[in-house]
Formats: sequence, C-alpha cells, structure tokens
Amino acid sequence: MPTERRTAPDDHWSGSERLLDQLHQRHVVPELERRREQGTWADDGEVERALVVLGGARAGAVLLNSEVRGVLTVKASRPLLAGEDVMPADIRSVEAFAWEDDDGASSFVAVIPTSFGLALITEFRGNVLESAPHLDAAEEFMTSAMRAFENRQIRVFLDLSYSAAELMAKSELLRWAGATVSGSRTHSRVISAYNAWAKLGNTEAKFAALLNRLSELRGPARYLDRDIELLGRDLNSFADDLREMFEHVRAIAPRPGVDPEPSESVPLTMVARRDLLAGELLGSGDLSPFPPRS
Repeated sequence: MPTERRTAPDDHWSGSERLLDQLHQRHVVPELERRREQGTWADDGEVERALVVLGGARAGAVLLNSEVRGVLTVKASRPLLAGEDVMPADIRSVEAFAWEDDDGASSFVAVIPTSFGLALITEFRGNVLESAPHLDAAEEFMTSAMRAFENRQIRVFLDLSYSAAELMAKSELLRWAGATVSGSRTHSRVISAYNAWAKLGNTEAKFAALLNRLSELRGPARYLDRDIELLGRDLNSFADDLREMFEHVRAIAPRPGVDPEPSESVPLTMVARRDLLAGELLGSGDLSPFPPRS
C-alpha cells in the first residue's frame, strides 16, 4: 500500500505520540538492551532514526541510525545548493521514504528526524507472504475454468470456478484480515468471512454472491448428488464475474513483482474486537470482519 505520513509532536495529535512511545518501548528498547548485552551498542549511544519491520519475512527486525538506508523525498526548510549535505534541520516535511532493503512484502514504520520533530513513515502491506500464493493458485484454477467454459464442460467449469473464487476470497482475506482465515481448512469459514467482508463494503456484494452460488453448485457438479439448476445466462455471468473478481483482488492484494501497486490507499472497514486508542499498535487479533457477538 502507498506510504502514509504522520508527524509528531508538533501537530499535537496524541495518537502519533502514543505510536512513537509504543514503537520505542516494544521494539527499540528491547533491541538496545540486546545490543548492549552483545557489546555492539554503547551505553550512552543515541538513537537518531529507526525502522521497525512489523510484517513480512523480516518481521521483528529493528534498524537503527546508519542501518536505516533509503531515499527520502522531502521539502526543504531553506534553499539548498547542489551537492550540499542535508541535515534534519533542513527538512520541513517528509513526502515519502523508499527503504533500500524493501522487498515489496514487508510492513514497516520508520522514524526520521526533521526540523519540526519526528516524521513517522508507515508502510502497511498486510500478510503478503500468505496472500500471494493463494492468488497464484486462483489464477491457475481460473485459467483452467475458462478453458472448460470455452469447451462447454459445465461440470468442470463449475468445480474449477468455485476453487478459483474461494482462493481469491482467501487471498484477499489473508492479506488484510489474516487471523480470520489463516490456517483454516473449511470452506464454510472462508465463505462466512468473505460475506462479512462484503457487508462491510470491502468487496463488491456480487463477488460474495458468486462464491455463495458456486458453492451451492459445486456438489451437484462434482458429486452428482442432485441436478444442476442453471439459467441460460448463468454460465456467462459466472465467467464474467470471476474475471472481475480476479482483477479486484489483484488491485486490493497485489503480488509483489507481478501486479501493479495501487496509486493510492484503498480504504478498508474492520470491526474492533476491543477498545482501541488513537495511534495504538494493533495485532492481528485486534480487528475482524465479523460483528461482535451480542
């Protein structure tokens, strides 16, 4: 997802200060203690900038000072000459940060000093490591389903289309609501979660309806346990909606190096599972697509 910028403390937004404090207490302080025990950090060493990796293959890594390497896009607080060193006092605002070691799948928060205080730069990408393989598999099933559709192999088309739609739904959910379906091996869990996801407005209702309908038709198509009830336009509609669903998931849960990154953030709605404070660091179990039980 595109980088989000927040500054503190000059904007007097308590959420930014809380996020800074939690990053410091939960990640930076333990890292400093670990380094001091190893003799790689001086007792009087100061932290000038930091980057905390919150998700991805390097989740938990904490980079400090010169280890935080990348390209900052900033607005200067004064005129600068070509080749002149740029110091924190010369930075009026941070527009973007391209982390040098970014693998395209990591979520991280960087803290950069500026003339007005500290700039918080967040890059939240969700659970790419689990999501992307499911979308790869969905694309394979969809390709085979379309081939069966062209050959009018109705039973094969319905079975493969259901597999493709379920994998697409799971890919989307794994990316942004991973705790809901991660490790789940039941069809009903994915279907119920995706319907809840649609009710929150995070996906089109017709994609949830497609998954529901294909789930109903998979039994008679594969196990011959009852007649397949279809209208003449159903197959064409299924094929069109399946293609649209794939494009939707590619946009909301792009695979690094495969799908284009969105040009702007995609707003998502989730349900808080507990009382939350502004700027608080959240865990995977803090949000859910399901409404609270009464």
